[in-house]
Amino acid sequence: MEINEACRSWGAASLNLDIRRTMSEFGDERFDLITLLDALEHLSDPLGLLQECAARLNSGGYVFIQLPNRNSQMARHAKRNWSWYSAPDHLMHMTPESIRTLARSARMRVHLIRTVDATVDVWLEHPRKIPIRLILRLRGIPGLRRFRVRNGEQGGLIQVLLTPE
Repeated sequence: MEINEACRSWGAASLNLDIRRTMSEFGDERFDLITLLDALEHLSDPLGLLQECAARLNSGGYVFIQLPNRNSQMARHAKRNWSWYSAPDHLMHMTPESIRTLARSARMRVHLIRTVDATVDVWLEHPRKIPIRLILRLRGIPGLRRFRVRNGEQGGLIQVLLTPE
C-alpha cells in the first residue's frame, strides 16, 4: 500500500510489485503480517489504519511498525534541523509512549517496542561532537544505515510489533 501515486507507479514498473492505494483495494484478503514502514507519520488517521490492519489479520497475525522517534537523541541534537520533521510530508511525530497509546486505542497489544539507530547516528554520542551536518550527509552511505538497538527509548526509529487484543 502506498498513498503516493509516483511511488506506486515506480514500484509497479521498476520492481513489478502489486501496490494498492488503500486497504479497501485488497477486498476480503487477510494477512499473517502487515508491515507499516515509515508510513504512520504520513497519515491523517493512523488510528483508523491500525484498526483496519487489526481487522485484516489472520488469527495469530502481526503488525510491524517502524517510524521516526520524536524523542530520539538525534531529534534533540538537531532541533529544528531534524531530518524527519519533513513538513509537509510528515503529519505527526510520535514517541514510544504515543505509539503505545495509539495501540491501546486501536485495541492492539504491544509485543515488542524498541528504538534503533543507524550506525552513523550513534556518532552523536562521540565526545568530540561531530557536526550534525556531517552526520546527516554520512547517513546517505549504505553501509552506515545498519541499525543498532538502543537501550532506553532514545533511538532514531521506533520499531513495534502488535497483535489484536
